[in-house]
Amino acid sequence: LSFNVFLHLTRPFYNSLYRYLPPTLEELRKINEKTFGKPYKGKNKKQKNQNGDSDFKVPRNIEYSLHAFPVIDKHICQLNYYPTLYWLIDFSIFAIIVFTISEIFLFFFPTNQDVNISMLWLILAFVFALQSLLTLTYSFFFDETFTSERNLILNQAYNALTDIINKFIESQEIEGISKLEKRSPLLVYLLFSVIFSLIGSALVFPSFRYATMYDGALKTVSNAKKLLFHLAFLLPVFIISLFTTPVKNVFVNEGGRINVTEHQYELIRMGLIFIWVILRLIVRIPHLQSFLDLGYENAIALKKEHGNISASLLIRSIQQYFIYFCVACIQYIAPIIMTACLLLLYKNLGNICIFSEKCTSPGGSKIPGGLSHLLEPTVQAIIWRYFLFMTLLTNTAFRLLYSIFMCEPPIIYGIDLPARCLISLPSENDLNFFLVGTHGVRNKNELHVLLYNEETERVSTTSCIFDRGEVKEMAANNDHHVAIGVSGICKNKVIGSVEIWEHKLNEEDKIKYCTKLEINNNSNSHPKVIQNVNWSSNQLLVGYDNFIQTFDVSDDCKSSQKPFEFCQSVLYSAFDPFSLSNIALASSESHLSRWDLRENVSTDVFINNNSTRIRTFDFNPNNQYYMALGCDDGRTMILDTRNSSKILNSYNNHCHWIQCVKYNPVHDQLLLTTGSDNLVCLHNSIIDENKSFDELSEINDVSKTIPDGLIARLIDHEDSVYSCAWGCADSWIFGTLSYDGRVNIYRINRDIKYNIMNL
Repeated sequence: LSFNVFLHLTRPFYNSLYRYLPPTLEELRKINEKTFGKPYKGKNKKQKNQNGDSDFKVPRNIEYSLHAFPVIDKHICQLNYYPTLYWLIDFSIFAIIVFTISEIFLFFFPTNQDVNISMLWLILAFVFALQSLLTLTYSFFFDETFTSERNLILNQAYNALTDIINKFIESQEIEGISKLEKRSPLLVYLLFSVIFSLIGSALVFPSFRYATMYDGALKTVSNAKKLLFHLAFLLPVFIISLFTTPVKNVFVNEGGRINVTEHQYELIRMGLIFIWVILRLIVRIPHLQSFLDLGYENAIALKKEHGNISASLLIRSIQQYFIYFCVACIQYIAPIIMTACLLLLYKNLGNICIFSEKCTSPGGSKIPGGLSHLLEPTVQAIIWRYFLFMTLLTNTAFRLLYSIFMCEPPIIYGIDLPARCLISLPSENDLNFFLVGTHGVRNKNELHVLLYNEETERVSTTSCIFDRGEVKEMAANNDHHVAIGVSGICKNKVIGSVEIWEHKLNEEDKIKYCTKLEINNNSNSHPKVIQNVNWSSNQLLVGYDNFIQTFDVSDDCKSSQKPFEFCQSVLYSAFDPFSLSNIALASSESHLSRWDLRENVSTDVFINNNSTRIRTFDFNPNNQYYMALGCDDGRTMILDTRNSSKILNSYNNHCHWIQCVKYNPVHDQLLLTTGSDNLVCLHNSIIDENKSFDELSEINDVSKTIPDGLIARLIDHEDSVYSCAWGCADSWIFGTLSYDGRVNIYRINRDIKYNIMNL
């Protein structure tokens, strides 16, 4: 026990850190009772049993204090993955010590032919670091009960792979390769591919974690320390450039101004990598503290929200960052250990000396147990240099991509009632207004007008009671009118209706009731479900049951034509913005149709052969032929109505129903989708209008910086995301709404904005 105390090498790693202690359940109960009074206690046994230590609701903006407490051994040793962190740091330090002793011994006895055991220590340290990261990655995706997959018989797999490759080579009549032997370079390439895929998959989440820590640490330090943080973050970019041939030719050039030898160039690269490792270790405390500060930031963000939250969930939202502290430590230190081990292996097995051009090392030893007996030093130098380069490149690329294409954190507004309707309201003062309608079954519903202030990044709200029923659908036009689809109960029957409201955002930021539409289908019965409402100037389109009906708001909201009846239920309908006499319809039988109001004729535009329903769609605001379709299988399809048999683009980033699809009103390559899988996906849909149908899949100049497809997957919501809307005043702002009443307002990252604008 005493030996363990003296050799506890993980303590300096977290010695000066502190965490935030949330209030206990009893403290929250006292604060809640002091602020709002004691809750009513019923007489039944159920309520009596719930008193005491049971969970209860508190306001999100309840006032409480967080206590800063230092991170100590007594608490950290109880966390998950602490044994992994403990073993990784201790073994890596002892591996470095063994390597140092071995190098000192070889410096004084260069002709010694014994096996250098320090190489085995370094390889084991690298493997342990990689194994710890793969374990974390595995825990993110798979359950621990599925352990049978590890018991693989690799001999049978190798024989099967060899036979398949032999048959393929013989069938293709490839000259120069007749049979695949044990020393075939093809197997070496496959082996390297597997190894680097494992390294890449292990470094994804640590790179993202470090980018988040780096962004948080910059907010709390002085300008001098910021320079150190920037150097530690960006130095690998310069190091990677030194591995390229053009940069190397600049330095290793006899006729140039800068002339260094091959050996000196290798020492420069190795020295810079060593400096980067030391820098990462020096700045570890502020980065890890920024991770623990997320608990405090989460508490501040909760206080800005409205509505209630369970007390246990509030405590857990603050405490969760310390619970996963050991995971964050492993993700920070393991890439450093992997790089340091590869650097030392490259130096020793690659036969690179510091004080001389050529080494008289035991590289030519005939001892069978030495690693240098397997391959020549020049070959080992190439292999370990490639391992070092790929590790640096993977780690650097992932964290740079995360930093560049990361959406800014959302501004959150919470509503106590469930909701599924969110729209943006136009304003003459260039302000970003959003309107939310609630969907409560038992309670009176509400309409919330949200004003997002870009300078202060705050949301101010005004609300009014809506007691007509559940708000099912909403739409707004440019004449300050809002159509609201309502679902209410009358005489034990569900009845749908549509009301017209008017908003005065420039005066009072309020919305008021105007009139109610008279909706009756051909059988003179009231509609049951309002599927959607859609504006085109003063014309309003209402889709309900298996009918659509149009109204003219300028003519006392009278129906301009009789309801049109269809064989299937109308899931979604909308005016064609480029041809107001045409209406697009998505039916329950996976059809997308176009209805001509002048001739009362319906034509099929697209039939989904996968038998999955088209739940929603949107027109491209800048191209009259392009549409985005959201399906029940989670696919988003880009369709050209001139050639509906061919899908231009297809994105499979959702795993459940897509509830809303919205094109950006200005930059039509930005496409927003929300789904019942709690996800919000931002896509970059690149289609060149000047190319033919066969060339539409090619990528234009914008894709050189932002690839076609998914830009960001936002996972901030905890419930199904039913609606989204782009800001009317600022097209780089969008809002999303989940069923639990949570509104998130996002601003697109500045780097994405500049890339799209080609700046």
